[in-house]
Amino acid sequence: MPRNRTGRTRRVAAAVLVLTLFGTAAVLPADTAVVSAARGMTWKPLLYDVTVTYDPRTLEMSVTCVLDVRVVRNRDYRLALRGYFQIEEAELDGVPAEVRRGRTWNIIEVSRPPRTSEFGELKRWVVSYRGTPERYDREQDRYWAWATEEAVWLCWALDWLPVEAGVWLPDDYWTKTGFRLSVSVPEDWVVLSPGSVGVREVSGGVATYRFDKRYGDEEAYPPVVILAGPYRLCGTGSAEGVSYTVWGLPKWSDAAQDLFEEMGPMLEYFHEVIGRLPETSPERPLTAVQVPPEQGGGVAWPGQNFMVVAAEGQRYRFGDEGDPRDLWAHELAHLVVPGFDDGLVDFLALDYLRYRDPVTFELALTCQMRYFLEAVEEHGDRAILPAMEARAGGEEVPEVHAFLYTKPALVWNMFHRLFGEETTYAALRRFIDIHRRFQDTDHLPFSDGCKKWFDMLRQAIGEEAGEEAVRFLDAWYLEAHPVDLAVADVVCRETRDGDWTLAFNLVDEHGSGTPPARESVPLVDVVVVTEAGGSRTTHTREVVLTGDRIEVEFTFPARPVSVTLAPWVLDYDRSDNHAAPERPAAPADKLGTATVAGAVLLAVLAAVHLYRRRPGRVQSPPMAGSAPGPRG
Repeated sequence: MPRNRTGRTRRVAAAVLVLTLFGTAAVLPADTAVVSAARGMTWKPLLYDVTVTYDPRTLEMSVTCVLDVRVVRNRDYRLALRGYFQIEEAELDGVPAEVRRGRTWNIIEVSRPPRTSEFGELKRWVVSYRGTPERYDREQDRYWAWATEEAVWLCWALDWLPVEAGVWLPDDYWTKTGFRLSVSVPEDWVVLSPGSVGVREVSGGVATYRFDKRYGDEEAYPPVVILAGPYRLCGTGSAEGVSYTVWGLPKWSDAAQDLFEEMGPMLEYFHEVIGRLPETSPERPLTAVQVPPEQGGGVAWPGQNFMVVAAEGQRYRFGDEGDPRDLWAHELAHLVVPGFDDGLVDFLALDYLRYRDPVTFELALTCQMRYFLEAVEEHGDRAILPAMEARAGGEEVPEVHAFLYTKPALVWNMFHRLFGEETTYAALRRFIDIHRRFQDTDHLPFSDGCKKWFDMLRQAIGEEAGEEAVRFLDAWYLEAHPVDLAVADVVCRETRDGDWTLAFNLVDEHGSGTPPARESVPLVDVVVVTEAGGSRTTHTREVVLTGDRIEVEFTFPARPVSVTLAPWVLDYDRSDNHAAPERPAAPADKLGTATVAGAVLLAVLAAVHLYRRRPGRVQSPPMAGSAPGPRG
């Protein structure tokens, strides 16, 4: 559910954020026109002139947007704006426009242009709206647009810049346009935007940041993503050839400093895994920016070397507070690893914890496993690739993180154990090389794009790890067959030479119509704990899955006290993965038991002997017509 904004202490001092945006898109050459998928006609980008005012006392943003559009005969004019603001009024060339507010979009419409309009003539829209930016993403439980007393951020241009309804905008639309942006904030505030460096001027207690991106400069990213607040620079650094900076908010300065100190180790890890990292420079470094906790997670802009992370945020909660390093590594992976989907990125974040802190890694792995299995129990299981295709095609995937983030991460964690770290990293590097040679995947239809991506992944796995690894990948990405193994019939006994033998059955409890577990995972590990002299030792043993019921026996120098299926195995029913053998009797206990049993046996024999020696009764002869009496 969306987070509740009530009860927030409001700042007494007034502060105003003013943004003025001038877009030069309308004067682009004809060959840069965008094709409308909805109408099959050429559409020229709009000319924007936007003024935004934000007051932290009221958490309200007022917007006046002037747009110049070209008149086309017999055509309705419809603008679309994300439904996060209440639109007060709109007009076209002095003609009032109808405003319809939907669940997701505000639609501003004029049925026909004025009769006096000439074909191709520039006409002007004036749109005014006011409200608080609250773009809540229910699917991912986070805010992409949000305003607080501490900071304000607008993550996506379409959250606050209207576009023509029904017109398809290519992904690189904003990078091909030119922008001049002026942002005025209180003097103690800083404005940050990916790919752009603002020129700062201070006058009368107000700091003004001016951004300038000329048309045709595709290396510069337009300032359509804006963050503003009382930011402080935590530091600048460099690792593995990557320059980086970290910006934090005073209220969460300790967490921001921790992020800065972790940047070096994270970049060293990614360099070890994938090799060459994206080029940066001190003038345009990789930038990490902290936002208030209400944002709920993080977001990264690949190619722009810009990432945002929520203070106190983490991917998965475990223990008392969780560990924010999984969130930091996840967002950084989006920037430095080209072509990786969310699942591979989540695996790298998990693997980074293994690299830094094995204990934390085990906690995170257990937490991810529990989260995924709870999602399966509620929504059923889904194969990874069909889930990717469904989401790419606009279909809702319930609990999307479980099936497109967590499940692939758990599968790749199994791959890491089965085929080794060196092979895993080599396969990922090979995939990056293949993906770099095929950069037009995004221009394929969604389903074809997912299939092509998976084909490239299979090719890389086959070249580096072999056909067995490809079959493993297919079993999890193409099918949804749960693995259910159980540890049963656990016994242990002491041998004559003082060692201990542990015997148990590993049972594959796959249901009817479900393939055996060995088709999804060829082997597993079991963890055995032994005890001697008051201390315990952990042993890991490998078990190859050869049938539905495997008899397993191991010998240890100390008494086994438990056996557990290793946590890296994605087992769908973990309730029967652990068992403890019955405690065997100690030698003294055995002697005592034998003594008692012997005494009981002697007593029974003595009682029988005395019973048989007792004198019998003398009976009279039977009388005629009577039945004989009982014998003595």
